[in-house]
Amino acid sequence: MAKTVSLKEAQAIYSLALNKTDLAQGPLILEHEGEPVAAVVPITEYREFEAWREQEARTRAKSDEAFERERAAFERLKPELLKTHRGKFVAVLNEQVVDGDTDRVQLVLRVYDRFGYRPIYVQLVEEHPPRWRLPSVWIAR
Repeated sequence: MAKTVSLKEAQAIYSLALNKTDLAQGPLILEHEGEPVAAVVPITEYREFEAWREQEARTRAKSDEAFERERAAFERLKPELLKTHRGKFVAVLNEQVVDGDTDRVQLVLRVYDRFGYRPIYVQLVEEHPPRWRLPSVWIAR
């Protein structure tokens, strides 16, 4: 359970005495005017968090790269796909078409069931991709 400490004045210099047993009960939340502004956690928890955050960033970067490779593969394969899968969705994994269907959701579920949850590229095979027109908000002055 987190302990809360209220910081009364923004300009004041604060001193806070803590011991290991204070932090063993959970993080220490610092508040200013009733709003949480910081947390004091044991250094081991902070280091675990930092390691997790770095791993997440690496995983996200790898996922983005894999997705872009699959998208590029779709574009390379598109001329042939227009002959064989026009009007259907295709799933591209490892730069190959692994499945196709008219129902995007069923296709995705089937591919995840077969290959596990990983970056796949699913796209409708059409000559020209759909264009979306989004209305713009104009502010009258």
